[in-house]
Amino acid sequence: MGHVNNVAFAAYIEAARTMLIQGLLNKFNHQSLDFILARVVIDYKRELHYPGTIDVGARLIKLGSKSLTSGYGVFLGDACVATAESVNVFYDMTDRKSVVPPDDVKEAVSALILS
Repeated sequence: MGHVNNVAFAAYIEAARTMLIQGLLNKFNHQSLDFILARVVIDYKRELHYPGTIDVGARLIKLGSKSLTSGYGVFLGDACVATAESVNVFYDMTDRKSVVPPDDVKEAVSALILS
């Protein structure tokens, strides 16, 4: 069985990150609003081998004025093999700058953080 390189963990987390946040933003009609990655930290708990099937859990942790912190767990069966945290910045794709998210987005994010 082959060793799974640390870069693969980043790819797993990136897939979960984009599904979580883009899935949320897709519920709104803010055409130029997007998000960019400002920071990611991955803590490796144990080695992972290929082949195998993993699951990645994702949640929203904190809403800042222009940012959103999200957390992740990478699981092989019941075993957590890595955790991660990312800081994502709301970004206006037209003006090419970070922005304060609209009130409806802030309300939806806040509701998910509290749940």
